Amino acid sequence: MARAANREFEHPIEEVHRLLDKLDSEVKEELAAIRTRDVDAAELPELSQVILELLGWTNTAYMENTMGIHPSVLSKFVKQRGRVNLSDARILADRVRSYVRGQDYAFDATQYELGIHRWRFAAEDEKAFQREEQRLSKLPAAPLSVRAEIWVAITPTATIKTKIADLASLLESIVQHVNLSNLPPDEQALTEIERAQLIAILETSLAILKSPMAEKRMLKAAGDFLKKGAEKAAEKQVQDGLGGLMNAAAHRIGELIGIIFS
Repeated sequence: MARAANREFEHPIEEVHRLLDKLDSEVKEELAAIRTRDVDAAELPELSQVILELLGWTNTAYMENTMGIHPSVLSKFVKQRGRVNLSDARILADRVRSYVRGQDYAFDATQYELGIHRWRFAAEDEKAFQREEQRLSKLPAAPLSVRAEIWVAITPTATIKTKIADLASLLESIVQHVNLSNLPPDEQALTEIERAQLIAILETSLAILKSPMAEKRMLKAAGDFLKKGAEKAAEKQVQDGLGGLMNAAAHRIGELIGIIFS
């Protein structure tokens, strides 16, 4: 199997994915089942469980300050008793999801590529997959780690909504373009590992843009990756279309950071 990169990061990515799955399925179903304006925290045990697990990662004060969660609301879910407004519970779930999704991202690019290649190879072509697995195992480890800097709530003005929608559309186009490209290596602007890293950070940025809060360092890192990618495309004189998309997206990320974090 492809070897894992030698790295350390605060929260295992498997745990992040597990909590995200719980928030997107069980917690979402819990909230959808409530038909009253107020709800007892005990009626949302899955949301309480996620919060209690997060308190093993951080502390109550950090959750209150960073996610903008009112102490009285958070306390009810920690103690699993007390009534809260259903809209407050939904906001809490959204902010918890944003926090989990934006955790320090450590990424083993070779493992990501291996997953992509397993999808591409037909099931019966196991030998081809094994050859690709051996090739990827010889690539140098390329961990990608971005430490969160500052979270702020996004003020949903018409201008910000429009800029976020435009940027999200651009990033989705870039991810699709990079994922589906079957050009030979010498006609690619980025190496295999660089493409995997770019996809990882753009997908994380997309999740942040769809949440009620934004994280500055992750967005800035995405902009830096896009600028470097555009520069490589221009330098190698390949994938002009992709280079243009990356340049435009990097510029719009800079604009959005200036508005949200000003």
